[in-house]
Amino acid sequence: MDWNDLRYFLAVARTGSLSAAARDLRVSQATIGRRIQALEAALGGVFFERLNTGYVLTSAGRQIQSRAEAAEAAVLAVARGADAERGNLEGSVRLATGEALASHLITPHMPAFRTAYPALQIEFVTGIRAVSLSRREADLALRLIRPDEGDHIRRRVGQVGFGLYAASSLMEVRPDIRENPWGFDFIGWDASMQDTPMAEWTKEQALSRIVATTTSMNVQLALVRQGVGTAILPCFVAETVPGLVRLVDPAGVGSLDLWLVAHRDLSRAPRVRAVLDFVRDICAREKPRLSAL
Repeated sequence: MDWNDLRYFLAVARTGSLSAAARDLRVSQATIGRRIQALEAALGGVFFERLNTGYVLTSAGRQIQSRAEAAEAAVLAVARGADAERGNLEGSVRLATGEALASHLITPHMPAFRTAYPALQIEFVTGIRAVSLSRREADLALRLIRPDEGDHIRRRVGQVGFGLYAASSLMEVRPDIRENPWGFDFIGWDASMQDTPMAEWTKEQALSRIVATTTSMNVQLALVRQGVGTAILPCFVAETVPGLVRLVDPAGVGSLDLWLVAHRDLSRAPRVRAVLDFVRDICAREKPRLSAL
């Protein structure tokens, strides 16, 4: 049996589909399908129910999953230890972070990083799906929620303030919005993101109808700029966009701690340490802008 077959099995078990597993592992759906069939043939079992809605583990599949995850953890621990011993400042580092943090906080500083580390490549992972550092889906993460699981180092590197914003063009025709900023048409978050603090603030504060929802902060921003409604946005982003007006400050909306996280073993690798220090230094320099206080 090939260890890679277990990797493909776990990817399908976690995502529930061949297409999502193929995206995560950067291979074709056909490859995933062949590997699953090979594993089932090698072990003499059927591990998934193939449904129209996706792949669901059978009872045999659930037993295999727990053993496969234990094997995966052991393999990854060996890989992290070997990586930490290598002293080269070259290769790639996968950084999981939010869309706004990647676009508006880190990328403006990338020219300086490229000058300092010409042989290092940063791979930005900005999807809304939670990324596991323990499974090496990323090497480090910059997050607005403190992770509690895994053998990680965690550093609080700042605080991000959020405000309520509207377009100046909208304010010209509706100046009364200032009198009741939470009572105007609102742009919210998709149902898949209802557990996020920003969505909770929306439910607590927004007194009027939600006219649009999205999973993307950039789409929210575009809708606000077009005067579709108001929205809660990170101040360090919104304050750089012409034509937006802050209606409510972070004191009246909310702020979130910003955490820099890496697996403890992997954080010793020079290439990962270089990116850790780079991101930490950016957050230190940008702290007033991030907090908007």
